[in-house]
Amino acid sequence: MGPCIVFRYDDSTSPERRPEYWVWDVWPRNLIREPALRTYDVHAAVRESERLTADVA
Repeated sequence: MGPCIVFRYDDSTSPERRPEYWVWDVWPRNLIREPALRTYDVHAAVRESERLTADVA
């Protein structure tokens, strides 16, 4: 399967939490591997996902 973006909060208990996006190069993700990108910028996450998708096709 292709890449995916996982949305999460950097600290789910903090009132100052920020959304964080993890881009995985394969889905279902392999928890042993690190994500291809971890970012707070949704646009950067989408660009990385598109780049990874282009490599799959």
